[in-house]
Amino acid sequence: MNMLLKRFLTDTSGATMVEYGVLIALIGTAIIAAFDPVASQLSTSWTTLDTNMGG
Repeated sequence: MNMLLKRFLTDTSGATMVEYGVLIALIGTAIIAAFDPVASQLSTSWTTLDTNMGG
């Protein structure tokens, strides 16, 4: 049992996949956070254009 626990604690074969998952989650969060202000500004621009055109 002790040998099984030691082997489990030293096995790093799945660590790379977990690291990639965390990296993808962080990149996705950054994209969403960056897109929000852009979407807000774009909406404001379209509303201003619509108002100026008499819509």
